[in-house]
Amino acid sequence: MEKHRRVADSQLEMVPLDRSTIDAVTAIGNEAYPPQMRMWDTVNILGGEYVLSGVRDLSFLARDKTGKFSGYCIAFLIESEVAPTDEVSMYVADVAVLPNTQGAYVGLEIAREIMSRANQFEIDRVEFHARESTTYRALFESSHTQQILAEYGYTLAEHGLVDSLTWTDANDVVTENGRLISLQKIINTFDV
Repeated sequence: MEKHRRVADSQLEMVPLDRSTIDAVTAIGNEAYPPQMRMWDTVNILGGEYVLSGVRDLSFLARDKTGKFSGYCIAFLIESEVAPTDEVSMYVADVAVLPNTQGAYVGLEIAREIMSRANQFEIDRVEFHARESTTYRALFESSHTQQILAEYGYTLAEHGLVDSLTWTDANDVVTENGRLISLQKIINTFDV
């Protein structure tokens, strides 16, 4: 796999995650999420010996033409949560986009890169927990996302509520639900 890959028709370059990018990933995550929403310890995932299968090939940072990082994806291979057999799936553990770049299609380009890598490594199923307020809505309501899935031959399935976080934010009680989502390969487009 090449070291850096420029995304077609994009202003972003997708850069592999490694020990030298831990600080960038941590900074984006801290800015993108309130502390109670941080689910993954980036240092443990990226700072060790990459014990999570596929993390080197499936995870990346999005960098703009000025050299600034604007988002990332941490993904690896796991046993599927929804497949009826011991099928391995690509698990997208964390995707974050800097708040000041939201609306600039950074998340969409990250989604395209996720599907490109799943296709490149001939992965039939991609799974993740999607927050109802952000990723879940984008998946089900965005025609751009639907176009990317169709382009790579995947269909979207929702498998129900899997977790819920509640916290107090400026005297308001906030609840964020997470739903298990899978993207299943429906046609062979691994040659795309």
